Amino acid sequence: MHRTAAGTDPLMTLCSVVADLTDDRITVRGPVGKSAEMALSDFSQGRAGAATG
Repeated sequence: MHRTAAGTDPLMTLCSVVADLTDDRITVRGPVGKSAEMALSDFSQGRAGAATG
């Protein structure tokens, strides 16, 4: 779901996250469409610098 904070709606989508537990991948997509992918195990261990996109 994407929310835009338009009109009287004060909320907006900061990012969407899809986790593939089988392949140990996570994809994060910001509201303007740019996405990054990395190993879910790296993300869960705080090694977010390994992202590609």
